[in-house]
Amino acid sequence: MSRAGSDPFVEQVRSATDVVGLIGAQVELKRVGNRFRGLCPFHREKTPSFYVSPDHQTYHCFGCGEGGDAFSFLMAHEKLSFPEALQYLAEKAGIALPERRGPSGDTVERIRAALKIARGFYRERLLGAAGADARAYLQKRGIGTEIAERYGLGVAPDAWDGLLSYARRFVSERALIEAGLAIEADGGRVYDRFRNRLMIPIDSPSGTPVGFGGRILGPEEPKYLNSPETAVYRKGTTLFGWREARDAMREASFVAVVEGYFDVIAFAQAGLGAAVGSCGTALTPEQCTMLHRIGRTVIFLFDGDGAGFRAALRALPIAVGVIDDVRVAFPPAGLDPDLWVREHGAEAVQAALLEARAPLAFLEEQVSLGTLPKRDAVDRAAEILANLSDPLHREMAVQEASGRFGLRPEAFEEKLRAARGAAKTGAPEVRPPARAAGAAPARQSASGSTGASSEPWKRFESQCLISGLSYPEEATAMAEALERAGSKSPAPGLLRWIGEAFAENPEEGSVRSLLARATHECEYGAPLNALAMRETSPAILPSHLLARLETWRIERRMEALNGEIRRAGESGNRDEEARLLAEKQELARAKARLARAQEEGPEGYVSV
Repeated sequence: MSRAGSDPFVEQVRSATDVVGLIGAQVELKRVGNRFRGLCPFHREKTPSFYVSPDHQTYHCFGCGEGGDAFSFLMAHEKLSFPEALQYLAEKAGIALPERRGPSGDTVERIRAALKIARGFYRERLLGAAGADARAYLQKRGIGTEIAERYGLGVAPDAWDGLLSYARRFVSERALIEAGLAIEADGGRVYDRFRNRLMIPIDSPSGTPVGFGGRILGPEEPKYLNSPETAVYRKGTTLFGWREARDAMREASFVAVVEGYFDVIAFAQAGLGAAVGSCGTALTPEQCTMLHRIGRTVIFLFDGDGAGFRAALRALPIAVGVIDDVRVAFPPAGLDPDLWVREHGAEAVQAALLEARAPLAFLEEQVSLGTLPKRDAVDRAAEILANLSDPLHREMAVQEASGRFGLRPEAFEEKLRAARGAAKTGAPEVRPPARAAGAAPARQSASGSTGASSEPWKRFESQCLISGLSYPEEATAMAEALERAGSKSPAPGLLRWIGEAFAENPEEGSVRSLLARATHECEYGAPLNALAMRETSPAILPSHLLARLETWRIERRMEALNGEIRRAGESGNRDEEARLLAEKQELARAKARLARAQEEGPEGYVSV
């Protein structure tokens, strides 16, 4: 199913969906003029900056930059794929889904039907007489009835055709084979893939089963048997427990990524619900993208042995550069996360996870412990940082790595270049009126310009004014940001007037009404009207303009920190140096968040 606007079915579903009602079920919204406002569901805030427009059937947050339509909201908020969001909204609107045509669509439907039947069959067997051993096993591991039900746990009977005999009444053997539930031997005999195993469903984010993991209940091998990849299941794009952890992930400050199914389940049993599993495969870029969207610190928590250590080293280069804040933690030696939380308790695990190490600190610690030679740690650091795309973030990482491993920045930069290939440089940006720390503002002309870069800066201020007219609720914030940037033109005053006029009478907050009032009440009303008449480009979202101003402020502070860090290092004040490095790292993360908020920005606006 296409997402393209030209798809008649997509447009039919879009038109039938009330985005205010959809979002209002999750967010408390209040009408403000011709829009609705509430606290953003995608980031934590105290002052509402999330707006929903019934006229355009869209939403936008001026704080974090999230925005889109009903499909985008479900994809971002519920972590659904577009087809899943489309299906959900179609069913909600009572619109029949178009029939899938062709062998591929038929296969998918057959597989989904077989998986649903299998899930019900396994679950029923767990609750019946055949599930006595499995229930005893769950009790031994401390897994209660509520958690077993939440994760849909079941049992495959100790028989070659337990599922086959039951499911033949509903689906074909071919469907069971295609779903990875049955195996066809060379001689044509078909038998159950899973036998005498505790069955763990692997669900899509929307809650439909895509595969299973099976834990043997006897002494046989292998201990775990997993579904093969099928038309509906790709291990590298799935995270076990995502649906069950969704609410906990929204509330928690971090998300733990573990390897085993029972690591996830044991954490949930202990009240640590913000944990997901990698489905028995090495971490993939697609999984990292899923984790990036939740906007939380991601902690890799693998087994406390050599295999877990190697898994962490493999995961970090894939995650850094995609996920904003990546950290690493390990259980005590010899334990896996499941045993750790059962033997030591949730509070001890929670406290340890809050002390999880950032990648470079983790590598430095391994050097001090003798786990990694310094040369290997430096090579690993370069590999981990190779995917950083933001030049300033990369520069900060080079400085941190140089300090931690006792290298000249130039030497580590060479390592980094070798790891990432030829460095790519971006076009220079136009800056706001520059002034040194503590210096007076740059001398202006009568028009308020500031020298050689005045034309791009004046253009940027004009864009702020047009944006302020179109989004008057954000005009005061833009005025304050321009003043912090050193603007001495009439633009901040005009924006303050727009914000105050809107606050006095939100019902008269249209561009036309504001311009009419400005003509009679504002000193610069006539120039503002002239500017609005000249402007042919659409208004840029205030979030993009504010983000560029805030990015410039961050960069200026980071430039000042470079000297402070150098002086602290030269004086031997390691505590101060560490504090300054931490501040710089936090600023880099803030800059990265701002960069993401601008990714969907309109083309052609002037950067500052």
